[in-house]
Amino acid sequence: MSRFSSPGSRGVLVLAAAALLSMTAACGPVALGADGADPAALDLTGRSTPAGDRPTGGDGTVGPSTAAPTTAAASPPPAVPVAPGTETTRKPGASTTPRQAPTGAVTGQGSTAASGGSSTATPPPAPAAPAVPGAPLTNRTASFSAAGYTADYRVFAEGIDTSKPVGLLVYADGTGEYGLENPNSSYAIGGSGGLAAVARAHNMVLVTPFSPNRSCTCWEQGDATGYADYVAALISQVKTQYGAGPLWLSGYSSGAQAATRFVFPAHPELWSGGGGVIAIGGGGAPAGSAAAIPASVTSNVVMRWDTGAQDTGSGGGFDALSGPYGAQAGERWYASQGFNTQLVSPAGVTHDRSGQFGRIVNGFLG
Repeated sequence: MSRFSSPGSRGVLVLAAAALLSMTAACGPVALGADGADPAALDLTGRSTPAGDRPTGGDGTVGPSTAAPTTAAASPPPAVPVAPGTETTRKPGASTTPRQAPTGAVTGQGSTAASGGSSTATPPPAPAAPAVPGAPLTNRTASFSAAGYTADYRVFAEGIDTSKPVGLLVYADGTGEYGLENPNSSYAIGGSGGLAAVARAHNMVLVTPFSPNRSCTCWEQGDATGYADYVAALISQVKTQYGAGPLWLSGYSSGAQAATRFVFPAHPELWSGGGGVIAIGGGGAPAGSAAAIPASVTSNVVMRWDTGAQDTGSGGGFDALSGPYGAQAGERWYASQGFNTQLVSPAGVTHDRSGQFGRIVNGFLG
């Protein structure tokens, strides 16, 4: 039996959702159904939405507001040393096994060779330091404090072989964080093709941080640079704990914005062991001025996007593909800096990527 708590019965949660119809401050969908059930849910207004992200437009699409970003989110400071944080273990977690990689139209710039003008080859990982003795090879939920924030995160380390090179996969979920709230669901983390399974198959520890911004459970609103510093400190600690070399940061929607606009450009030194960034459903260019990126990082880190060809926010939502904070803008910027980039835009695909996250990440990991 899974050691994460599972969602409640359908009847109880439907009644709970009905009771909350008048609560306008709620963020994200209400989970309905048992583990493994269809993760699509009704939000508190009764609309069917992509589970795990908060609707911001009449068409149910999600992502950053189309209004000008807040001052805090617009100009990240130069890279600063990653300050240590503190961790408190709270409860155990779960893990699973992988499945086939995705297909789709590919575009690319700033790379050497391959279909669509981009290369999918991943540079060999740099040697990593040995894991700290006693680093827990368990699945668990813990609390972490850094950069003035405290939030929970989940770590999946069962099945990791520390006698072999260990990598780190970090996943930042979309607004509402349905995938993190329901780790046993096949929506993102659980199931035979979920992120936990994919990470384990690649001998990578999976870490899924909750956003410190609990007002909207999102990453790009509010103090986006502060949240990026928090995640950077968490990444630094976990890399040290497990002696992880390559770092892969993946994010969906709001989490994709965190990855390409805030965390990576402010803290490129975390990628000294190689790896990459995988943005799903968005992922724009850095907000403000990026920190100086070492040539060793530019040459050994790959930048990947997977945003559906129909993920354009028709009807007033977030244009995750071609908008100002969209994947195309992000890919162009990083290509101009000399990165190996690749953008996949599956035909007919919108913002809802339910059940596809593990497959997408696995495809880019190779």
